[in-house]
Amino acid sequence: MNGDIFVTRAPAVSYLERGVPPPAPLYIGPNEALIVDTWNSMTPAALAIVARVLTPSGEVHTSRWAHTPTSNRARTTTYHRVPEGFLLSLIVDATGAAYRRGHCWCQVGIQVGEGATGVPHAQLISDYVTGTARLAWPGGQLRSSVEGRGWSFASLARIRRPARRLVRPYRTGPGGGSSR
Repeated sequence: MNGDIFVTRAPAVSYLERGVPPPAPLYIGPNEALIVDTWNSMTPAALAIVARVLTPSGEVHTSRWAHTPTSNRARTTTYHRVPEGFLLSLIVDATGAAYRRGHCWCQVGIQVGEGATGVPHAQLISDYVTGTARLAWPGGQLRSSVEGRGWSFASLARIRRPARRLVRPYRTGPGGGSSR
């Protein structure tokens, strides 16, 4: 023998041996994590991040984290470790918060490695969080922050001295200069 070591064991997770597809399209590896980014313009309310994972042992593991965005429109990022396995579902819940469309933008993705040194490689959700609907994967939308109507509001401002004439004519003939 030349010193090679052969390990013979069944793989931890296997499917399609008998024509049975895997239970979910996304497998989370042991060195991957969820990355949650938010940009918020309202008084912050904690968002609930809930993930369900089918582990290699066949157990369904449910993880729940709180993510509280700041109110200064700056990016707030949190990283969450999930167990290895198939990601069955993921939701971002702000139910009961006063968020309306356009207040709090949320993105959830998968990255290899933890923290700021990790490398993002999959985007799962990107949309506005509202107090009346959850963001969900699978089946959720991948949107840009400029899609949709945003946050509509009315501004009732009184103009004290409206301009009588916004543009003054400018003479260009003999005498030149501006007219008064």
